[in-house]
Amino acid sequence: MTSRLRVDGLVALAVLAGLLTACPPRERNFTIVFRDAKNLRPGQFLVLKGVRVGEVTAVDLAAGDQVKVSVRAYKEFRETLCAESAFTIEKPGGMLDISGERQVTVSRRDSSCTPIRPAAVLKGDDSWLDAATEAARGLAAGAWTRARELAEKGAKEFERTPAGRDLGRAMRGFGPGQGAADDPASRLEAIRRQAVAQREQLEREGRSAEAKAVWDRFEAWYTEARKTLPAASPAPGGAQ
Repeated sequence: MTSRLRVDGLVALAVLAGLLTACPPRERNFTIVFRDAKNLRPGQFLVLKGVRVGEVTAVDLAAGDQVKVSVRAYKEFRETLCAESAFTIEKPGGMLDISGERQVTVSRRDSSCTPIRPAAVLKGDDSWLDAATEAARGLAAGAWTRARELAEKGAKEFERTPAGRDLGRAMRGFGPGQGAADDPASRLEAIRRQAVAQREQLEREGRSAEAKAVWDRFEAWYTEARKTLPAASPAPGGAQ
């Protein structure tokens, strides 16, 4: 009897082992919702403490003011990821990474850990977006200070001629976001055309050296002024 029980037990263990082999643990698929997922695309990784624990499978941009990011947790990590975790979009190489690559970084908020259920929908951490917005505002503020300084300096030089006075006044009066109907990008390009006309006039008068000096001073201001725009388009190439 004992031998038979032992044999039956061995058979049962063999059957169980066969079932586990036939039905290995599956990967875990779920969704993370962000306000923005710029540059995130399928194939990029889900990273926990430097380890790739999953990957992005789809990015749904047609979700109103939200972006639905579908991810797949690799089977060996499906019980490691927690519903309480923070999911943040980051550059793999940090802030100085210019590769354009992105990853979804997973970090634990506290000691709680509820395994993520299949097809769960979780909220992403958009603090990176707020930080990027603040950084852009800081850069724009610095550029605006520099642009104002250059406008004052350049205007004094330009005011030697009537056309130069007009250009100086336009530069001093430029400022993004001065009104709801204001289009700073268009006004900036209009000022640039005015500078081109000034340069060409000086060249026609045989004052090429002065024309180049005026243009160089204007271009320095123009470069800084463009940085103050919320979303500057590529600058026109070269002189017109």
